[in-house]
Amino acid sequence: MTRPAAPARLYIRTGKRVTTFFYKHRDNTNEVLATAPTARKDKVKAAHELALRIWAERRGQPPKDASVAGLFARYFQWQQDLPESSSLKKAASTITGNTAEQKPLLAFFGRMLPAALRTPHIYQYIDARTMAGSPRGSSKEVALLSAVLSYGQRIGAVESNACHGVTLEKAAPRSRRVMWEEIELVTAQGRKQGGSAHIVALALRAAWLAFKRPSEVLAITTASITEAGLVFQDAKRRKSQGQRTTTIYWTPELRATVDEAVGLRRWAKFGGDRLIFGNMEGHAYSRSGWGTMLARLMQACAKEAAAAGQPFTPFALRDCRPGGITEKMQNQEQDVFEGTGHADRRMIDQVYDRRRARGAVAAR
Repeated sequence: MTRPAAPARLYIRTGKRVTTFFYKHRDNTNEVLATAPTARKDKVKAAHELALRIWAERRGQPPKDASVAGLFARYFQWQQDLPESSSLKKAASTITGNTAEQKPLLAFFGRMLPAALRTPHIYQYIDARTMAGSPRGSSKEVALLSAVLSYGQRIGAVESNACHGVTLEKAAPRSRRVMWEEIELVTAQGRKQGGSAHIVALALRAAWLAFKRPSEVLAITTASITEAGLVFQDAKRRKSQGQRTTTIYWTPELRATVDEAVGLRRWAKFGGDRLIFGNMEGHAYSRSGWGTMLARLMQACAKEAAAAGQPFTPFALRDCRPGGITEKMQNQEQDVFEGTGHADRRMIDQVYDRRRARGAVAAR
């Protein structure tokens, strides 16, 4: 005899730091409705009232396709079906990131009716993610939720976007400047470990030398290698601009780096056009796979530097582009703007120029 599902209930979990109100569904899965610092009785009371209000709205769960989770599924399908020429279609890399960003959103809002979403619910989510140590992640996630709700307005699932006007957490800008000496250390360690570590190290080296974005570096194929230099497909552009390319002309260091990556011949038996910084089959690494390999390489570099009595702070692929740009600006090279592919110079000045000290010749 099948045991009947347990009735849905609203529960409270009081921890030393955080009090959590959660809804236990009939299938025994939990959904967080509200959180508050345990020490703040006023906030706990407000969170309890919010949880009770949401709980009341949940009586009689909506069908899956009418819930927030269903709206997300329809949004991603809509994006997939849009023609490439549409200005509304997001880049494949953006959709890949959104797919990961939707998980915490669905865990929090998935069973709700889209029309029941209110601005206080969004702030509860931001607070919960901030308390969990992901303030920067919450900003990206709420931006995705806003896009999905805007799509909901398009199809009549919601009348208003609860995310509009919400104040998001501001992430501190990155200021890490990767020096060439650090690139040399990482390259040496990658060669020492061999295999995937070698590929990751050479990708970091190429990103620094060519001062390109991670997505552009990881998309380099054997067809990108020309007699003049390395041809990159610009990753960020307006739809109206069409596909654009930037050629980074060879220097001895860049040529040697690319030749070393190709010379590993790890995918020679497969033939065809392959990713230079891809896996054994010449295909792209998964995000988690790349992150794991990079973390191991950085740990090995930190250990090596500590043994030599040298400071070392781990860095990511995205930190290499500002390092290369800053080096060129410090050397007063004039082709930085052409190489970045930006529409104007503001991003270079505001984000990528990480010189700690500047100087100029006196007027007279």
